[in-house]
Amino acid sequence: MLQTRRELLDHFLRYVGELGDPQARNLAEEVLNDSILRIWLSHPWRDHILPNDIELTTVANQREYSLPPHFGRIPPGLQVRNLSSPRLIEPKERAHIVSDDNNHGTAFEAATAPRFYYLGGSVGVAMQPAPGGSDLEVVSQNALDTDVQVTMEGIALTGQFVRNQVTLNGSTPVPALSWKSIINFSKAFAPGVAAPTEYTSSRGVVTLKIAVVGTVLVDLFPDESGQEHPTVILYPRPDRSGEKIAVPCLRAPKRLIYDSDEVPRYWGPAVFDDMLAHWRDNTGEAPHEAQAPRPQLARLIEWDNAAMRPGPGRKMPFGGLRR
Repeated sequence: MLQTRRELLDHFLRYVGELGDPQARNLAEEVLNDSILRIWLSHPWRDHILPNDIELTTVANQREYSLPPHFGRIPPGLQVRNLSSPRLIEPKERAHIVSDDNNHGTAFEAATAPRFYYLGGSVGVAMQPAPGGSDLEVVSQNALDTDVQVTMEGIALTGQFVRNQVTLNGSTPVPALSWKSIINFSKAFAPGVAAPTEYTSSRGVVTLKIAVVGTVLVDLFPDESGQEHPTVILYPRPDRSGEKIAVPCLRAPKRLIYDSDEVPRYWGPAVFDDMLAHWRDNTGEAPHEAQAPRPQLARLIEWDNAAMRPGPGRKMPFGGLRR
């Protein structure tokens, strides 16, 4: 049974006797997303595994590739694959790669067909500037966005780490310095400016792109302050462009901000349990929330495990298929 954010919050606030208190609702909205994240981290949920892999296209001598914001982690039992030269690409810790190849991560690293991968940190753009650096510009689709500030962090052409902020000029592009790589990109209304619409940080879609060429590095919708793109690093770095790499995806939890947003299927009771434990800890009604029982979470994990593998369900997090 699906529940919306509004239905779950109303049910919870009725239970704790705070249905008509706006301050209590604001707190419950924060607790709700914390609870969903805790539940997602506790188990590799089958209904979050996407049926289609994320497909990346290699660029010669480029080792790092951005994954979409909905990527959470690689599901247990599934592997990264090279579709163009059919082979598996195995996971390997960066420390182990460096111990075997002192040149990894430098210009001296030899390029050939990738055999290993590891997941790196997150960046704020879907595509990076050209390897030698690019002049960037930022623009909004809404001409009224003249009171929105964007902040960029990354490596400038000088090789230094730089943090820069510019104010949008509506639908007229604004120069945004020259960069070799972008680590973070975010937007917000200027100090003292109230958002015209709740949960938004601009009126229109804000685009960061390469000047003149027009290649889009990232689009931020009005309700997105920024994006977080996990990265995958291939080793050795590819020696050719155009090869297709398939990355299985267990999607990250969606942040619920609108009343019509849906709570993941069957998660309602477990989310309610976790929210209640956190609430009672905050009000002093119960011991520390980490020690509170969560029977509905155990039932949810048991159901998910039974769906993944025939036979009686297990109540502990399940790491993958038994061989």
